[in-house]
Amino acid sequence: MTEDSKYDAPGQLDSKRRLLRQQTQAHHQRLNQHPLLKALLSRDLSLGQYQQILSAYADLYQSIEEQIELYLAEHPSTFDYTQRRKSHWLTEDLAYFATTESAVTFYGKSGFSFPSIDSVGQLFGILYVIEGSTLGGQQIAKALVGYH
Repeated sequence: MTEDSKYDAPGQLDSKRRLLRQQTQAHHQRLNQHPLLKALLSRDLSLGQYQQILSAYADLYQSIEEQIELYLAEHPSTFDYTQRRKSHWLTEDLAYFATTESAVTFYGKSGFSFPSIDSVGQLFGILYVIEGSTLGGQQIAKALVGYH
């Protein structure tokens, strides 16, 4: 039995999903309390704050996606991440909202570098968080509809 085949048994998917949720819950709750993220649901969110959040996320996602692609290039599989990339949405949003010089110059300047991915477990953990953040973004968008 290979390391990866032990996860193929029926019922293992639900238990792994629960384990991922359990292991990330405290981090998720702490992250939701970050002032920039809390500001997303505030009626007082300024365009500049929104641009700052988008810029930080764009840098973060670009760095994460680079590491995912590097890992997948070194560990060939049938999984194709290219259709799951999200950083282009953030850069498109930044371009749309780039009405101030600070929004344009902040993007790409954070110097953020995501650590390398060294195992399939790390890859799955990162993908779990990224896909979950997309769902969270959809919930934030729904909440913001009534704010304009």
